Amino acid sequence: MEEVRFLINQQHSLIEELELVDTLCQLGLGYHFDAEIKNLLSSIISSMKNINNLIENKNLHDFALLFRLVREHDIHNASILRLDDLISCFKKVEESFNLNNQLDVKGMLNLYEASFLAMEGEDELDEAGKFAMKHLKNFDRSLLSPQLVEQIEHALELPLHWRMSRLHTRWFIDVYGRQKNFNPILLEFAKLDFNMVQSIYKTELQELSRWNIAAMQQLPDYMKKCLTALFNTMNDIASSFSKEKELDILPCLKRMWADLCEAYFIEAMWYHNGYTPTLDEYLDNAWVTISGICALTTTYCLSDDLTIEAIKSFEFYPPIVRYSCMLFRLYDDLGTCTAEIQRGDVPKSIQCYMKEKNVSETVARDYIRSLIRNYWKKLNKEHTISSKYMESLRKVLVDIPRTAQCFYQYGDGYGEPDRETREQICDHQNFGEDEN
Repeated sequence: MEEVRFLINQQHSLIEELELVDTLCQLGLGYHFDAEIKNLLSSIISSMKNINNLIENKNLHDFALLFRLVREHDIHNASILRLDDLISCFKKVEESFNLNNQLDVKGMLNLYEASFLAMEGEDELDEAGKFAMKHLKNFDRSLLSPQLVEQIEHALELPLHWRMSRLHTRWFIDVYGRQKNFNPILLEFAKLDFNMVQSIYKTELQELSRWNIAAMQQLPDYMKKCLTALFNTMNDIASSFSKEKELDILPCLKRMWADLCEAYFIEAMWYHNGYTPTLDEYLDNAWVTISGICALTTTYCLSDDLTIEAIKSFEFYPPIVRYSCMLFRLYDDLGTCTAEIQRGDVPKSIQCYMKEKNVSETVARDYIRSLIRNYWKKLNKEHTISSKYMESLRKVLVDIPRTAQCFYQYGDGYGEPDRETREQICDHQNFGEDEN
């Protein structure tokens, strides 16, 4: 680890520094060097000389990569790195863009990836991303390296910002190891770190499957185990945390489950009354019933940096939480609504929009996809301005919709796992394991 830290602190050219940071993050190693990476990026963008050189040299590759990394790491002094400058650089490159030039293609790839960190009102970045996507689909693959072609195809399937990070890391480690100029220290460290984290995850899964079920004779049999497990788990979490930090988080956990049950009750009333809500009515309730608040609230309450002041000022479900859960809901509806409606479930967002606007399912699905893009922009914006008490939760808030995208990309990959989802998960194995 110290060798890598030394590598970060060495003097490099601008592009070498940017590509090192990007490589560390995609290899899944960025969390070890968060402070060093933020200091390096802050140092780069503090110099107007760096920014002006990128624009004057029409260096879209470096500029778009820097822009994406700065937004991903939420560098607070990034006002000097303006969107207008990126668009200006893009327009200069657009005039002389060569589809067969590898550096130009890399620039388009970085611009495409950067466009998915757009916020509301950044329409020019949207248009630049569409331009990049169009040309990435039409390049002459025979003129580019196999590794670059593979990265482009991977990005066009799903942008980096929307990907589940651990699955992407497993894929990228293999890709990085086939590059001509890969750093053997980084590659070995990435494989070792990946295996260690996987080992921790496996241990946690074993612990999560351990329940202490007590008899609850007053309830129907089908509810006993579920409710007992829920009570035991929440009380155990609160009790353990109380001993460690002398903080009472049980009221927060109780409020969370009460809100979820209330939202379920609203859905049950709709179902029994045969009522199809408007899309707005549905979404106002459905972002809760997707149950993302359970994972997010529990994660927040178990944060290492949680304080009594944070609990007292805790705002239930601020916009950033709503947007994260809303994306979870919309991805879920796209992947599962057909089967759920056939099973007799309540109408989902697609059916609500179809009835409200009297449109076809195809039109409704396209509209839901446009909502997804808009909610990503809202989430990107809130991610940069969220309260200091949300710091420990920030990555989780982005990973929730990434996970939903992964599970529901090809259908209901959670309830009825499809071949593609199974392959993604099964491929997520340790390095060195038997891959027969």
